[in-house]
Amino acid sequence: MNKPSFSISDLDQCPLGFVAVISPNDDMSALNTLEQVLPEIKHKCYYSKSVPGMALAYRTDHLSINSLSLKGYDAVLLGSMVSEIVSYDKTPNWAVSEIINKKYGELKTLQGVFAMVVLDWQNKTISVVSDLLGIRPFYFSTYRGCIVLSDRAEAVPRLGNAKIDTMGMAGWVFFGKPVANRTIFDSVKRIEPASVSVFNANSIHIEKFWFPSISDEKISHEDLEEGIYQDFINSLNRLLQPYSRGTVLLSGGFDSRLCLLSTLNQTNIFLDAVSVPYNSAERKIVNQLTQMTGIECHYVSLIGSIWDEFDSMWYRHPDGYVRWRNLSFLCAKRYRTSRLFIDGSHSDVSLRHSRGGPADDRELTLSEAHDYVWSVSTHYNLENLFKLSFTNPMEKIARAALEEQGDAIGWSPKFCKLWNIHADERRNIAYNYLQYDHLVPSIQPFYDRALMERRLKHPNSMFTKTSYHNMLGHRFPGPGKLPHSDDLEQSVKNNYLFCRTLWKNVPSVIDFIIRNRKLFKLNHLSPRILEYSLGLKRHMYIILELMRFVKLEEELKRYNIELDLKRIFS
Repeated sequence: MNKPSFSISDLDQCPLGFVAVISPNDDMSALNTLEQVLPEIKHKCYYSKSVPGMALAYRTDHLSINSLSLKGYDAVLLGSMVSEIVSYDKTPNWAVSEIINKKYGELKTLQGVFAMVVLDWQNKTISVVSDLLGIRPFYFSTYRGCIVLSDRAEAVPRLGNAKIDTMGMAGWVFFGKPVANRTIFDSVKRIEPASVSVFNANSIHIEKFWFPSISDEKISHEDLEEGIYQDFINSLNRLLQPYSRGTVLLSGGFDSRLCLLSTLNQTNIFLDAVSVPYNSAERKIVNQLTQMTGIECHYVSLIGSIWDEFDSMWYRHPDGYVRWRNLSFLCAKRYRTSRLFIDGSHSDVSLRHSRGGPADDRELTLSEAHDYVWSVSTHYNLENLFKLSFTNPMEKIARAALEEQGDAIGWSPKFCKLWNIHADERRNIAYNYLQYDHLVPSIQPFYDRALMERRLKHPNSMFTKTSYHNMLGHRFPGPGKLPHSDDLEQSVKNNYLFCRTLWKNVPSVIDFIIRNRKLFKLNHLSPRILEYSLGLKRHMYIILELMRFVKLEEELKRYNIELDLKRIFS
C-alpha cells in the first residue's frame, strides 16, 4: 500500500494559498495589511507583488494554483477549468480576456471547480470569478479599511477581534454549513456562485453569468437516458483532455461505476481504481467490477492505518465540516497512486435531487416551499442533543437564514426544484479543502451545466434509481448490470467502517458534556444525549453530531472565541 506523502500534523499547518488586498489609500497600507494577514509571504514559496493601494501574494508550490502573465494584469487560477467552446490549453487565457473585456455571458461554458482572480494594476480593481455552484471556496472581508480576498475564510479572523455571525452560526448548527454567502464570522463573506465580483477600494459589483432555469418538456424515458449519457460523456471527455492516466474513486454505487466504465470505453488513458469499502457488500461489488474490467484496485482501510483517527479526517475549518462518504474519499485521495482522481461526486445534484420537493410535478405555494426547504435541510439529530425549548430561539434565526438563501434564488412557484442545487453545493466545500491543500487533482464529470439543465427540464420520476441501473445495463452489459451494493442483504448488516474510530472520541465527548453541564441543570440538554452517545445504545450519528460541536469549540479557540451554547442559542 502506498504511503501518504504528508503527516497528520500537516492538516493544522496548511498556509493560506492566496491573498489580495485593496486599500482606499494610495500608499503602502495594502502591502502592510497583506504582510499581517500572510506573514509567511517572506518565504520563498510565495510570489508577491504590490503597488500603492493594492497587493497580491500566492503560493507558487501549490499544484492547484496557476498564474497567467498579461501586460498590466495578474491572473491567478485556483483549481482547474475547461470550456465547452474553447480547447483546454486556451481556456484560461480566453477566460481572462472575457473578464477584462467584461464579456461575462460566455463564462457559463466554463466547467470545473475553480476560482479565477484577475488583478488590474492600473485601475486597481480585482475581479473574482466563481465556478457554477461556488464549490471552490473563496472569501472576502475587511480589515482596517482594506478589502482582503483569500481562498480561506480564516485569513482575517486569525488576526484577532473575530466575532460570530449569528445567522451564519444558525446555519452551521441546523444545516451543517452557513447558507447564502455567510460564514460563521460576521466580517467574512463568501463569493457568490456563477458570478463575477469586481472589487475596488470603494465598492463591490456582482454580476451573475448563469442561473439554472426550469422548464417542462415532454420526452420519452429512453431519449432522456440517452441525453443524460451523452452529456456525461461530453463532460468526461472535456475534463480528461490533458491526462494520460487516472484513478477512479470506486464504490459499490452507480456513480463511480459510470465513471469507471465510461472512461474505459471512451478513452485510452491508463486506469486503475482505489476504494474505501464501507462494508462487505460494497467490497463484493467492487471486486466483481474490477474482475470484469481487468483493472487493478487498491483498497484503503480506515482500520489499522494512520487514518484510524477521526481527527485526521475531520479537517477543522470555519465553513462547514466533512461528513459521511466524503471522509472515505478523502482518505483515498491521500494515497497518491495516480496524478488524477476521477470522482463521482455531485451526481445527486446533476441526476437525482435537483427537481426535489413535495408533489414534484406541480407548482408549490410559498408556504409549501418554505416547509420543504426546512424539512430537507435541518439536522434531525439535534432533537437528540437539545430540547426544543432550547433550540427554538435559534431556529427562528436559522429559518431567516434559509429565507435569505431563498431570496437569492428567487421564490418562484417551482423554487424547490432549484433548492437542492444550492443546498448541496455548500457541503462540498469542506470536501475539497483537503484536496486543495494537499495538491491532489481530481475531476468531477457529473458537475456539468448541461447535465443540471437537462434534469431541470424533467421531473425526478423520469430518471429514478431503476432508470439509472437500466441505463448502465444497456450500455455496459455485464458490469453495468451488477446491483447497487445498498441493495445487497449484507449492506444492512454492516456499520460504516469509520464509525469504529468514533468511539476513540468518546473521552472528548464526555469532556464536552461536562464543560457544558450547566445546560443539564438548566434543562436544555436532552437526556437521550447520554444514552445515545455514552450508553449501550451508542448511535454513530449522535456521536457525529456531538463531535461537530467539539470541533467547533476547538476551531473557535483559534480565534479567541469561547463556544457558549447558551448565549448562541438564546
